[in-house]
Amino acid sequence: LLTEVYFENNDMYFKRFHKICSFSENKRGLVLLIEKKHSLLTQSVVIEGHCLYAKIKMATLIIDVFGIYGSADCNDTLSSNLMCKIYDSVSNVIKDGAKLLFGDFNCNMNNNSKPKTRAIIDNLLCDFDLSDIGKIYGSKPTWQGRGFRAGSLSRLDLVLTNLTMKKNQFLIFPTSSDHDLIIYSYFYSQSKNQANKTCKDYILNNDIFIEESLQAISKILVENSDQFIDSTISLPSNNVDN
Repeated sequence: LLTEVYFENNDMYFKRFHKICSFSENKRGLVLLIEKKHSLLTQSVVIEGHCLYAKIKMATLIIDVFGIYGSADCNDTLSSNLMCKIYDSVSNVIKDGAKLLFGDFNCNMNNNSKPKTRAIIDNLLCDFDLSDIGKIYGSKPTWQGRGFRAGSLSRLDLVLTNLTMKKNQFLIFPTSSDHDLIIYSYFYSQSKNQANKTCKDYILNNDIFIEESLQAISKILVENSDQFIDSTISLPSNNVDN
């Protein structure tokens, strides 16, 4: 997802990606790119220049994705009005489906500078059982500020999701922009040839697994046989007698 960007719709072509974009009158907006190996089931512009929606099928996982660029206006009322519209849009999607809301919300979640907007985001988290991934990973700031606001260190860029926490990754990288780059990875499937061995290997008496285990144990014993012998010899005499 690219936010606070603008280009003529036909000027940019991405060979490997579906492209959904929308820009407001001030030529600021957002672009959502989805790899073509995934099926794009539905797409729409929810709010011109501020919110995009896509329903995506990735293997067996179907997920509703919202790309968000919140109001950059310092006026909390204007900002909260926009966030209300986004909330209503999420409400129209199946409540118990997989959801991912991410982007530049333009509301610092590390303080209460926009209390009305913050309250709506909190309602999103609560009402749709979403997790604030950035908060889980330490609430690190994603915006450094410029000019008189340089060093503001605000957490404006969010990833909100109800996907399971078992397999994900959240990374923040500084850039030449005032916003940091956020990489959120969710591992929705696993290659069969990389499947980890589980306790079923013991229960089912898997001969291959047992043979590999015995070979590993044997190798360790052979490599460390001298150490085992030395440690036995160096034991105190009273322990040997016992």
